[in-house]
Amino acid sequence: MLNSFTERMASFIEASPTPYHAVENAISLLRQNGFTELSLENSASCAAGGKYYFSRTGFTHTGGTSLIAIALPSDTDGKPVAPRGMRVCASHTDSPCFRLKPNAVMEGGEYCRLNTERYGGAINSTWLDRPLAVAGRVIVKDGNGARSVNVRLDGTVIIPNVAIHLNTQLNGGYSYTLNTDLVPLFSDANAKSKFSERLANAAGCKEEDILDYDLSVYNPASPTVWGGNGEFISAPRLDDLQCVYASLEGFINAKPQNYAAVLALFDCEEVGSSCISGADSDLLGIAARLISESTQTSVHSLAAGGFLLSAD
Repeated sequence: MLNSFTERMASFIEASPTPYHAVENAISLLRQNGFTELSLENSASCAAGGKYYFSRTGFTHTGGTSLIAIALPSDTDGKPVAPRGMRVCASHTDSPCFRLKPNAVMEGGEYCRLNTERYGGAINSTWLDRPLAVAGRVIVKDGNGARSVNVRLDGTVIIPNVAIHLNTQLNGGYSYTLNTDLVPLFSDANAKSKFSERLANAAGCKEEDILDYDLSVYNPASPTVWGGNGEFISAPRLDDLQCVYASLEGFINAKPQNYAAVLALFDCEEVGSSCISGADSDLLGIAARLISESTQTSVHSLAAGGFLLSAD
């Protein structure tokens, strides 16, 4: 039987098929608990004792794939105090998957397939012969500009195994080839136009208004609790959404009195973190600067008295 925390975590994982959705859902929880959004493009600043968050991605800055939240300390009477350092809990929003390439629909022959690339350390065999789905972000025309929309497409794609009598080595340690064995099957050739139609429906726009997208194939299976005493949980994207949700809930419930609490949800951990939304970016430095300026505490003091827990 699920306990209340496991139920909340399972719901968060199921609602977060991509980093875009994970950050969107995390922001929703932060807002419900009194956190205020900061805009890094507009000289953001914090007030001592306040609660804030900001987000970033390499694809668009609106509702990104990484998230930093800050809770500044106060005493038992609620008055702001100077922090002795930072207490940071970090995890990552990305998980192994297959990401769609631009113009992903592959025509030819009797079938329509989706051209993808493997992202992160996926276990190839676990993706085959099971219902999969597509989700991510779409950029659409909006008057003279553009807006971003997080989407989940209706319908299923499959990465099928070759029948055993056509590949007799399948049970003997078969090595899958990415561009031939691991290509998602979308439809037969008669439905090749359906992908852009479904994408437009999911984004709430016309097909011709789609400017770009960042989409992934993901496992839509619901989390499952099992074991003789219900002691195990299996779910897609456990690496690392279980840590994202646990650190998020712990951060929200914390009451910092001597230290500035920082929640760091990074993107791109699966591919090395070297991007503007990853752990190797300036995001934590920005958080330290904001805390320093609002509490009149030097960045060096915050770092010297700091502690970081990497949850993965």
